[in-house]
Amino acid sequence: MKRRLLTILVFVLALVLAVPAWSQLSTSTVSGVVYDAIGSPLPKTTILFNVPKQVISKQVVAQSLVSAITDANGAISLNLPRRAIVQVTISTGMPIAGVVPNAPTSTFAEVISRTNLDPLPPLVLASQGGTGLDTSSSSGIAVITAGVWSVGNLTGPITSSGLTTSVGAQTGTGSTFVMQTSPTLITPVIGAATGTSLSLSGAISASNLSGTNTGDQTITLTGGVTGSGTGSFAATVITNANLTGEVTSVGNAATLTNSAVIAKVLTGYVSGAGTVAATDSILQAIQKLDGNIATAGTLETGTWSSPSRGVNTVFQNTSGRKRRVTGSVTGTDAADYALIEVGSTNPPTLTLSKLGAIGFVPFSFEVPNNWYYRIGVIGVAPTIDFWNELDE
Repeated sequence: MKRRLLTILVFVLALVLAVPAWSQLSTSTVSGVVYDAIGSPLPKTTILFNVPKQVISKQVVAQSLVSAITDANGAISLNLPRRAIVQVTISTGMPIAGVVPNAPTSTFAEVISRTNLDPLPPLVLASQGGTGLDTSSSSGIAVITAGVWSVGNLTGPITSSGLTTSVGAQTGTGSTFVMQTSPTLITPVIGAATGTSLSLSGAISASNLSGTNTGDQTITLTGGVTGSGTGSFAATVITNANLTGEVTSVGNAATLTNSAVIAKVLTGYVSGAGTVAATDSILQAIQKLDGNIATAGTLETGTWSSPSRGVNTVFQNTSGRKRRVTGSVTGTDAADYALIEVGSTNPPTLTLSKLGAIGFVPFSFEVPNNWYYRIGVIGVAPTIDFWNELDE
């Protein structure tokens, strides 16, 4: 009898150990077709899902491995814990960091692309029954669910009391402020004024329109010109003859022929290399392009190196080539993340990937010539397991 009870206890213990550590959590049925690099389905292929140790819904979940084999059409279907960070390995390829959506069903593409994640809680206004500052029970994020937004009363030419405004010191009885670039003034009274130009249409009437002008004066007139008094226009009008040669003109219209431009030589040309900038001259741009083309055939060569790198430290690619970087980091907490950041300025601000730094997390990225790069950190800095670089 005792031997039978012992056998039953061992059998029950085996069943308990066979259940994944996250068996009590809500799961999402992940399904979809797995494709290779050129977009073709992968039939009969093993897909490994590594669920590292992490905290899900305030529960510490131990590491577990779940595998699935695609069918003849490359499709899979399996259950994974919702909101879990996973590392997906397709056949013998490099692991891909993913997140399981918080939904009963999801797609394989949503997991590896980290889309369809939890949205922010909605904003509920007072008119819709809100009760004030609330904390979402699902995410713990504080949200505004009610209340009235208000500002102080306005001061200056325009004043306010609550939502009622009034215009203070003003000239005239109109209700429109002059805010347009070219306003229309009906009958303005203008005192002493200065300006850079004045364009008039219609008659000019003034009893004291006078003044002294010195130097050459240029006046553009349309229509008839009449006047009275002792003044006069200059008797001689100066005109310029038409241009001849590579640049010709008729009146004020100039023409530069294509043959004159094409025939120009590149004085001082020396083949070079580098990135063409907006400030480069045509000669400098051609020199760089020629040098880049000449060295394009050797860009695929290079030797891997393993330099010593640290997190939160900015490095620059000054090799004159594109740099490929691979490696891995290891963290201990699900709240910690490693950020792959690159940019043309220091410090880099373009985030290529946000890696959950719990467990062994590989990474790979490319850095253009003269760009900066680093491994940024959210939370506790992870450990860099290895770091390799190849200048292609």
